[in-house]
Amino acid sequence: MSDLSDPGAHGPSHDALRLARELDESQAVAGIGSWTWVPATGEAWWSPQQLRLHGLPADGPPPSFEQLLEIIHPDDRARMAEAMPRHLAGREAFFEEYRVVLEQLGCRTLWVRGAGQPADPATGAPQRVAGTTQDVTAERAVARARDELAHRERILLASLPDTMVVLYDRRLRCTLARGRLLHELGAEAEQFEGRTLAELVPPERREGLEGLVRRALAGEHGCIEHRDARGRSYRIDGVPYRSQAGEVEGAFCVWRDITAQRELEDELRASRERALEASRLKSEFVANMSHEIRTPLNGIVSMAELLLDTELTAEQREYAQVALTSAEALMRVISDILDFSKIEAGKLEVVAEDLSLREAIDDVCEIIGPRVAERGLELRVSIDPRIADIVRTDGARVRQVLLNLLSNAVKFTSEGEVGLEVLLDPAARDGEPRIRFEVADTGIGIEPARLSGLFRPFAQADATTTRRYGGTGLGLCISKQLVELMGGEIGCESAPGAGSVFHFTLPYRVGFGPPAAPAEVDLTGTRVLLVDGEPAAGGCSGAPAGAGAASEAAAGGCSGAPAGAGATSEAAAGGCSGAPAAGGGGATGRTLQNCLASWGISPDRAIDTGRALRLLRRAARAGRPYETALIRVGLPAAPADQLARLIRAEPALRATRLVAVGGRQSDGDTLRLAGFHSHLSEPLRSSRLYNELLRSGRHAAGSPPAVRDSRQGLRDGRPLVLVAEDNDVSQFAAVRLLSTLGFNVDVARTGREAVALSARIAYAAVFMDCQMPELDGYAAAREIRAREQRTGGRVPIIALTAHALEGDRQRCLQAGMDDYLAKPLRLHTLQALIERRPQLRACRTAPRPADLLDPAALSQIGDAQTEAALAVMFLDQAAERVPALRGAIEQGDAELVHELAHGLAGSAATVGATRLTKLSRRLCELASRGELSRAAGVQAELADALGATSAVLGAYARAAGD
Repeated sequence: MSDLSDPGAHGPSHDALRLARELDESQAVAGIGSWTWVPATGEAWWSPQQLRLHGLPADGPPPSFEQLLEIIHPDDRARMAEAMPRHLAGREAFFEEYRVVLEQLGCRTLWVRGAGQPADPATGAPQRVAGTTQDVTAERAVARARDELAHRERILLASLPDTMVVLYDRRLRCTLARGRLLHELGAEAEQFEGRTLAELVPPERREGLEGLVRRALAGEHGCIEHRDARGRSYRIDGVPYRSQAGEVEGAFCVWRDITAQRELEDELRASRERALEASRLKSEFVANMSHEIRTPLNGIVSMAELLLDTELTAEQREYAQVALTSAEALMRVISDILDFSKIEAGKLEVVAEDLSLREAIDDVCEIIGPRVAERGLELRVSIDPRIADIVRTDGARVRQVLLNLLSNAVKFTSEGEVGLEVLLDPAARDGEPRIRFEVADTGIGIEPARLSGLFRPFAQADATTTRRYGGTGLGLCISKQLVELMGGEIGCESAPGAGSVFHFTLPYRVGFGPPAAPAEVDLTGTRVLLVDGEPAAGGCSGAPAGAGAASEAAAGGCSGAPAGAGATSEAAAGGCSGAPAAGGGGATGRTLQNCLASWGISPDRAIDTGRALRLLRRAARAGRPYETALIRVGLPAAPADQLARLIRAEPALRATRLVAVGGRQSDGDTLRLAGFHSHLSEPLRSSRLYNELLRSGRHAAGSPPAVRDSRQGLRDGRPLVLVAEDNDVSQFAAVRLLSTLGFNVDVARTGREAVALSARIAYAAVFMDCQMPELDGYAAAREIRAREQRTGGRVPIIALTAHALEGDRQRCLQAGMDDYLAKPLRLHTLQALIERRPQLRACRTAPRPADLLDPAALSQIGDAQTEAALAVMFLDQAAERVPALRGAIEQGDAELVHELAHGLAGSAATVGATRLTKLSRRLCELASRGELSRAAGVQAELADALGATSAVLGAYARAAGD
């Protein structure tokens, strides 16, 4: 360091050194160095800190001017080379900033301040120039960051479209206004800043904005929507502006112009409303088109079905069957397309309800059974006994999925079997118990590579599949959607030539309804003979039928299934009874045994015609004839038609009701002509078997439900129903089908007429079309229900509609209807309806003995033996004439119908068979008028009446003989 003190003085004193040291320490702490320069001599003095700031040794000499320029940053060097000589002239104070590059510290920014000392009077130049140098690198960094932040804020506010930020102080005075929106409005910040809110916003639009600002000043956040005088919409967010101490000093209001957004939302809202209206119109169109298409199809299907029940040549029957099959295929295509449209529109919903799963599976098997039989396949059904009787799910959708999968299985299987297995998985992956349905077949199988595409719409395993087997390819897609809507999963496992297994799962939830118990009357001890062609395991009967029957049973012709609670619980669980089907029984044999055991019936069994006849004769001689004989169809050792004719040929055996079990529905006519009272085709339903057992003489002689008079739904002993239908084809089909099922039918062509007729006559049921003139079915049902509110009573109303959309059933129920049938009407759907409607089942229950037989007529004959002989003779004659009547009606021979009916009416009146007398006379009247089209229904009722009368009259004759 250069010493600028008096050269004549001795070395520095102790105080001077102390002061120099303290100055250096102070400068080091402050980061400030000092310097002095003498213009006259060029001498310079730098403090140690000054030297350090330039990267020089603290005890070294100050640099020359050229050396200093080398230290300065190259970008600042030229500027300082020009400025420093001017400043060192010392005529005015100066301030400069430059950067230096230091080896250890890198680039540093220095501020230099200086000023001249008292000037030389001769030259005016300062005697010395002195100043300081300060390291301001950190401050400069902070300033640059602040400037960058301010710059970014300006860019942000300027670039945000439709945005403006306004700051208000606590007096609601605008202190800041920035943003692109400000310029888009054609305003300047000066027009806002310094003015109060009251000066900026008119009173009529100020309230919401002022409230927002005051809430922000109170420390709250808020948001409002504001509309200005020009009709533009703004979203304004209010937030508090806080000082560094956290005190609220103002309120920020961020304005955003949302006019375009609101206009878009209005347009979207209008578009949505237009789309909803279009969807409504489309749904209405689809519903109407469904009705218009299904109405003629209803006529085709119903008429073809009725036509097939008449006497046809082989060629005619083939043509009629093709017409029926084609119409049914078209109906399935229409239903698939409608379901698919509803799924796509998100309109298809599932409804949780209490469902008898076993009954639902019975329904599906009954529909699919004829197709299985036609293809020569076996239908195998198994239900896990752990599954509750009543489960909570959508019954209609479960049936639809099962029918889809089973129909596919039958379609693609040419030989072997189709199986349905229902399992319970109590520990599914998600922890929730699930029901697993598996539909297996022994059909053509599917390539593994094609499995992933099976559930896509309009997809089948390959292109040739559609050509060979037909179908839209929508069934599996719809099934997948339905299963997923019900909370389940669906899949398939298959291989070419090895068949397929389609499976789906559903959540397992136990329902709250009562178990579906088919038996409403105790059948325990009912005497039944089962002719099934197979000996029972063990060869003993649980309930022997007297000595003769017992000895025959010991020979191997009886069931080992015990009656009572054990058998009941086992059958209800879905397992086999104590006597297995022994090989040839199959699914029908197992069903028979399970059902009989569950109702407390232990049948005697015969394996061939000879044993069956011996059992029947011995039981009759013992005075305990069988009430029902269940005879399997298709047994080589006991041909059903031959056995029936042999039984009917012996008067002593005619008290037993003959029921054919198995075979196809088309076998019914042949079996009735052979002498059977009824036919239960495959697949066998437990409810139908139960009803057949109820018709036996033991229960006909009991106390069945009270039968209503003509004012209570009966006419001529037959239940009377009303069909409200304006379409001639649909009307004709409904009347014929209901007549075939044993109903008398009145017809109304308008809803108004239906309301009037139902007010005068207490019908057993009203079948109500939903679309009729004057008053549609919904309005008519509401009027009937309103009248019943005043007068009491309730008639079952069944909706008939060609609509097939999801909301139609609910709309019918809301109108007060009790059930719903979609067109086309089918015989099996009407039968299923009757089975599930207790009122209609009660109407069709066999009449009381007093309605069947007047004992006074026989008592006038003479002695008891003569009465018994006459009764047997009459039953022999009636058993021949009733089937002959059917043949004559089918041939259209009115003269023969009159002759047979007239003779039957006379003999029936002789023995007091009142019901048979009335029906025979009715047939005489119809034949006289040539109205044989109405005679078939009367003949069917005559056949049922003969079975009931046989039991009552046989019991009377036995009592008289005793």
